[in-house]
Amino acid sequence: MTLLMNLIKDWAAHGTYKLHRGQIAMHDSEISPDIRKVVDEHQRRMDCAYGGVLLALFMREHPWVDQIKLYLTTSMTSAVVNVGDLVLVPGADVPPGLVDGNADSSTRAKAHLENWWADHAGDMHRALAEDAFDDVTVILPRWAFAACLQDDEIDGLAVFNALSAAARRGVSQ
Repeated sequence: MTLLMNLIKDWAAHGTYKLHRGQIAMHDSEISPDIRKVVDEHQRRMDCAYGGVLLALFMREHPWVDQIKLYLTTSMTSAVVNVGDLVLVPGADVPPGLVDGNADSSTRAKAHLENWWADHAGDMHRALAEDAFDDVTVILPRWAFAACLQDDEIDGLAVFNALSAAARRGVSQ
């Protein structure tokens, strides 16, 4: 069993929260910071992996999207997403009814993509934001994690790491 699992198991079996010298602590004031740190690190990793799976699912369900820009904002009650800078895969078939004029600037296609992301905006925000109330803007280029999309089973953390690497390099192919 991992350190995290042992800490959680111990806390679940015997733990409580205590007020210790004016500080709120979990179970044991001496190991409380360690438990919080381990839990936070693992939660962050899980959030990133889940965000990567969402990216893979999005790209698989929208093979006509080459790149989009997501704007994610959050409040105490909800997360909101806007889609901008839509770029289509050259020659790809966009589903009927989503193109109104120039396909890359189609308001129907953007509305469709915003609706898709609306169901996942909070999860994606947690994966991308440094702070719970930060606004996030991210460019999602298919090329950045296209190799990951080839597999039957996709590792969400690999997708997220590929997107992060692309962002560090700048988002040009």
